[in-house]
Amino acid sequence: SAGAAAPRGGPWDATVAHWEGPLICAAPLAAMDLDDFLDTQLEPPNLLLPQGIGTLLEGLAAGLPIAYGAVVERLSWGARRIVAEGGFGRIEAEAAILTLPTAVLAGGGVRFDPPLPAEVMQAAHDLPLGLLAKIGLRAAGADRLDLPPFTGLERRVADEAEPAMSFIAWPFGHDHLMGFLGGEAAWALAAEGPAALRDHALSELSRAYGARAARAIRADGFLASDWGRDPFSRGAYSHARPGRAEARRILGTPLQEGRLCFAGEACHPRLAATLGGAWESGEAAAAAALAHLRRGRAA
Repeated sequence: SAGAAAPRGGPWDATVAHWEGPLICAAPLAAMDLDDFLDTQLEPPNLLLPQGIGTLLEGLAAGLPIAYGAVVERLSWGARRIVAEGGFGRIEAEAAILTLPTAVLAGGGVRFDPPLPAEVMQAAHDLPLGLLAKIGLRAAGADRLDLPPFTGLERRVADEAEPAMSFIAWPFGHDHLMGFLGGEAAWALAAEGPAALRDHALSELSRAYGARAARAIRADGFLASDWGRDPFSRGAYSHARPGRAEARRILGTPLQEGRLCFAGEACHPRLAATLGGAWESGEAAAAAALAHLRRGRAA
């Protein structure tokens, strides 16, 4: 595992393990395959968008025939056409791309007829989702804690399991901080609800700034992710279990020559856990599905 390869006993080793594990990969290093951990290392910087990722995706999706709230409960793919069924009725297609998070796929969130190949289901189990909880906290007034925009706040820990948070201050000069908490600590707070994450974030800031933090940061008006409890996510992003680095390639391989494809960050062997990885895997799945359709129409 990545944890077995990590140095121990040095004055900063626990802090590095905490940063590389829970805060970056959303899970402890001991839970991760070393090869997959190394293959998915990213070069800085981690770019932010002034308008936010949600606004970007909304613009990209503009005009597309998207059926919101149409929860697929059953997918039949054994006959000539693929049929998706749920409370919305049914949709038929010649090919399909599935972007289910691995936790939803492994947890039986959709019934498949016939069942998916055993190696595909095993790959989903071998790529569990960790949890990175994210919170936005608003400034109460003009005090910015003497922090320039985009300042990163982290602290040293004595134990990699310590529930320390990282923060990005005032991105683009806006009046909010973004806080992050990963791994088992994030799962524990997720079970208590968003207010528990808010309270923990304020406690972390008070640890650094004392009573000044309580005056500078509002306790209300916060926005927190809840990916851990969302039944359509069940976590944030994936890591490979020790010895199972090949799971990404298996999950990303199209079935029936592109008739049924999987896409998402978990399918990307290099950019896993990123929007870029999800995007590129989606492009690859779309290319495979289109090739399947063209072959069928040319026959």
